Amino acid sequence: MLPEATRTAAGRPQSDSAPAGRRAERKKAAHALVHELLAQGYSRREIARLLGWGLNTVLRYANDARWQDTIREIRPRPSRLDPYKPSLERRFAE
Repeated sequence: MLPEATRTAAGRPQSDSAPAGRRAERKKAAHALVHELLAQGYSRREIARLLGWGLNTVLRYANDARWQDTIREIRPRPSRLDPYKPSLERRFAE
């Protein structure tokens, strides 16, 4: 568990470096687009209709003040094989 001083208000760890990569660039562009349309006076529902996105997607971008807040941690899902992995790895190594 991280100390409270290293957490953001949303409970995610703080990071000094900005996220990089294609996914981060897409999120940055989408966040900028939604906030630009909001500044022009479009409603969230109109933006969703205009861009062909779901309303919840537009709300997520609109509610986040910084584009870095739109990056969510990707956690692997548990597998049915998880309990057996140690023995399987041991057998493959033999």
